[in-house]
Amino acid sequence: MFEIPQAQTDLENGKQVRVPTSGSIPGDPAEMLQLMSRAGVPCLLLDRGGEILGVSDTLAPSAQEFRGRSASEAYGLGEPLTMGRGAVGGIYQARDGAPVPAQLVPLCEMENGELVVLVNDGTPFRKAESRRFERTPYAVFRLDLEGVVRFANREAARALGQKLDEVCGEPLARHFRKSDAPRIADAIRCCARNQEGDSMVAVIVAMPGLGGEERLFQLVMTPDPAPNGELLGVIAIIQSRALESAREEIRRIALDPAIAGWRAKLDAILEQIRPLVPFEHAVFGIYDRQVSLFRAIAVRPEGVELWPARWMKLPPTIRSFLDSGQTWIEDMNRFVSDQEFDPANEVVRRYRDMGMQASVTLPITRQGGYSSALSLCSRQAAQYGQHHLEILRALDLEPVLMRFEKERDDERAAFAESLRQTIMTAASLRKAAEDIVPRLAQFFSWDYVALFRVNRKESRYEIVTQHSLAPEFALPAGYLQPIERGMLGQTLRQRQLLSLDDVGDPAVPGMTTPGRPGRYVRP
Repeated sequence: MFEIPQAQTDLENGKQVRVPTSGSIPGDPAEMLQLMSRAGVPCLLLDRGGEILGVSDTLAPSAQEFRGRSASEAYGLGEPLTMGRGAVGGIYQARDGAPVPAQLVPLCEMENGELVVLVNDGTPFRKAESRRFERTPYAVFRLDLEGVVRFANREAARALGQKLDEVCGEPLARHFRKSDAPRIADAIRCCARNQEGDSMVAVIVAMPGLGGEERLFQLVMTPDPAPNGELLGVIAIIQSRALESAREEIRRIALDPAIAGWRAKLDAILEQIRPLVPFEHAVFGIYDRQVSLFRAIAVRPEGVELWPARWMKLPPTIRSFLDSGQTWIEDMNRFVSDQEFDPANEVVRRYRDMGMQASVTLPITRQGGYSSALSLCSRQAAQYGQHHLEILRALDLEPVLMRFEKERDDERAAFAESLRQTIMTAASLRKAAEDIVPRLAQFFSWDYVALFRVNRKESRYEIVTQHSLAPEFALPAGYLQPIERGMLGQTLRQRQLLSLDDVGDPAVPGMTTPGRPGRYVRP
């Protein structure tokens, strides 16, 4: 079988050149190039030093201007073109400045050392891709690594309110607020660093409206690689409709009288948030005025037993975390270590027990400070960043969550009033207690509630009525307890609310227990 031998090389004036081999093809190189052109073969003719002597007529107009240039420089080749070594990938710049992938394959060598190189130009494939982009309902851009728009479909021009020829060739950041420019550049760099796997990057940007107001968009970027793995730039998509429609739907849900109760509305709103900020666990809770205590008032998925229905002490630096404005955690363990949190802190322990590794928190502020917060959590590290927090802010959730806070307060006030009316109208206090105690348990989701009578004459507590979610929690009928003993005794002595987390806590000496594990909580 005939085999074209690999070309030998030599040095000429310090430059690597090819030495013709016995397998070289005789004839006039110019005639060979004309023959290739007539056959419709896109190719280059190189001299012994790799300089482009000629270009076939079938190559792109940009390539026609490469005569006299080094093929390695014109196509950005990472290795020399040598017979027998196969195709070499490269990227060249089209007339409009757009990067275009190409593949160069040494085809044959002439007797004087000239090389005929087949060029697989990426232009037709890029044009086909552009036609597909034109048929999508999304605003799609191709950006080079400097952020300059090299392609935009008609929807993209419409989204920017510009003509198509006014968009291409200009930096995309020019159409948004000045503060967005460095963040767009950071997103492009992030795509360039992380081409492997899921390297989608999103950033919230704002565009000035006609009336001076700002319109928010989510700009989503993904790498745009050449066949040889080098990066041509990024594909960017403006997802304005998703953000705007979600915001409008959230507003509609919050005001919909057909959805009963703020908890049901919160569930519906979380489903609107999930496609934009995916999460596995959500906690909506309230702070005390000093941001030293936290109480979860809604946990999703519902039924998560690790969040108790009571106030929990927060780590001391949580307020500075909220004040920073960077309220996302990429790695829970590292965050706890960096903040020097006590691992035994109850809130820290809740997140760890659920295996949550990342979170993003939207704090709600009222006059006087923080009042509540919505936290979305993931069991995967590095799931959240600044752009996720900006999405939550862009959804206008703050007034909605404030409304839910008020609705919750109104619920509690209405419940308290209904208890008062029950007491005022009941035939007896015992009858009122039998009605009130189960309602307390149901309203606060408590496992056990009991009402005791203080019998000072006999120096004891006497159980009046109780409600137990499980039979093993119930006290025996006619249960009595000495007036000075246990949690009841300490509450009476101190004349203040007593909160006890663990019935085995030595802080309440002499406490009487029913001899089985249990946890007591306060409202």
